[in-house]
Amino acid sequence: MISVAMCTYNGEKYIREQLESIINQSMPPDEIVICDDCSKDTTLEILKDTLNSYNGIVQLVSNKHNLGYRKNFEKAISLCHGDIIFLSDQDDVWNKDKIEIIKTEIEKDKNILLAFHDVEIVDENLCLINKSFWNVLHFDYMQFLENDFRRLMESNVIQGSACAFRRELFTYAVPFPECAVHDEWLGLIAYAKGKILPINLKLAKYRQSNNNAIGAGNITFIKKIKRYLNNSRADYNPYIQALEKRHKTIQAYYEYLIKEKELQKFNTLTFEFYNKRINWLRNRCILNIITSSDYFKFFCTRKLALKRMLLDIIACIYH
Repeated sequence: MISVAMCTYNGEKYIREQLESIINQSMPPDEIVICDDCSKDTTLEILKDTLNSYNGIVQLVSNKHNLGYRKNFEKAISLCHGDIIFLSDQDDVWNKDKIEIIKTEIEKDKNILLAFHDVEIVDENLCLINKSFWNVLHFDYMQFLENDFRRLMESNVIQGSACAFRRELFTYAVPFPECAVHDEWLGLIAYAKGKILPINLKLAKYRQSNNNAIGAGNITFIKKIKRYLNNSRADYNPYIQALEKRHKTIQAYYEYLIKEKELQKFNTLTFEFYNKRINWLRNRCILNIITSSDYFKFFCTRKLALKRMLLDIIACIYH
């Protein structure tokens, strides 16, 4: 049984197009669960009207109180009955064969707990902005296939609306910690408990609006440096804040692995490196950064390690 878990909030502009792309799949889902987080527009009315043409099981829940996207997704997933669960945002468009392809790939190996795919980045009118979100993330799927998961430890590369997972993964991952986004937490737990499969296909259009600039295009390394230099007068550098947030997620993950006795898949260098790195940034220990070999052990490539070292040095100088 296939379920789709969708969360909505004031999504009237694009929700019909997204939902129709799900209903009209070559292999339609058996169940669609939608949790609306107190929308103030016509989202609910559009959902009800669009779902009239769907023959599967429908659960349309209107939250009494705003939960926020993390807890709302946790709620939507908990209501699903499917063996495989797909996550959906409210403004993308799925390729017609997305469900069929991913279901087929997951069922090839019972140890695969989560699979995810690449997407095209498009504007509000579905015009192409970037042909690959993975390129924007600098994600090399071959590293995952070769059992090198350091990229997963550095930052999240599993886009929620581009993933599907076996229901048992949710039982391992719930409740989602406050410090982690739902998709990154599911990815980390999937790595701990089974296998993650990257599918090198673009199976959806990832819409970017004026209020959603994630992945809107390639930000060059030079532009990124200029951005951080422009933030030099801020009380606390956003770059360091982002690292501290990731550090909390890794710490929660480390504690989870200890509780579940799954530490064999966790390189303690990851946790130790985050501890040292945050400390160096807080105390502006530039010499420690320059002389550390840990960057080259933690990051996937030498080029990436050198870039991160340079950004850390700049952060030390300007935060």
